[in-house]
Amino acid sequence: MGEDLSKRGEGAGRKRETVMHIKLRVGHIWLTLSYLSKNEEQPFCYAWGSLYTVRHILIECSDFQVTRRKCYNVTDICRLFREANPSRIVGYLKELGVYRNI
Repeated sequence: MGEDLSKRGEGAGRKRETVMHIKLRVGHIWLTLSYLSKNEEQPFCYAWGSLYTVRHILIECSDFQVTRRKCYNVTDICRLFREANPSRIVGYLKELGVYRNI
């Protein structure tokens, strides 16, 4: 029988981190998809001139470059999920202030 991680502080945090990592890999996060349920236009990054996507937030956006480099230095989304520690990705999102919107 598996351990209930929701009853342990560290385990619960790790479980949330893992779920977040999976959501990011699949590309289904509230930040980039909430417009669908709100009947709004898809969020747009005016600095870059493109739609907000997981790839844009994690890899492309020049507005986030300094913060991104503090947490990881990967320029390819596949390499990011293969090589970067999930806690570094979560740390990046927290530093951007978007973690709660995932």
